[in-house]
Amino acid sequence: MIRRLGSKRGISQTLEVVLLIVVTLVAMGTVATYFFGILGHSSLSTGLQITSAQIVGGVVNIQVQNTGSGSIEKLDASITPAAGQLSAPASPSVITFSSTRLAPGQSTSGSAAFTVNPAGYTYIISVTATYANNQTYTTTTEVTAE
Repeated sequence: MIRRLGSKRGISQTLEVVLLIVVTLVAMGTVATYFFGILGHSSLSTGLQITSAQIVGGVVNIQVQNTGSGSIEKLDASITPAAGQLSAPASPSVITFSSTRLAPGQSTSGSAAFTVNPAGYTYIISVTATYANNQTYTTTTEVTAE
């Protein structure tokens, strides 16, 4: 005697395939959202431009602009004699900026004074920006004192 176990029916194969595709697409979307979210956060564009720099009468004046896409949290600058300028007067150790935090596109200026007028000597001014994610960007320019 053949016995039937009932007339229970499972979901059709077509519905199984559709459900499998939907679950796969949702999983891929979740992974892509996470992955591209991390990439977008870490791909901060850095940039700093020295828009003007001069040494006149023993005073250094410099203007910089944040050309990157992230906010600058800190600015540091140094002045060193250019190569071959061994007898140049000692340069100031600190350039004081009017603002050390810059949003993208903003500018600030800084100044420092030499103890001896360095007219005729050439110096390299180096400015380093530190961004919120601790990424740094450095730019330099060469200036001859007047």
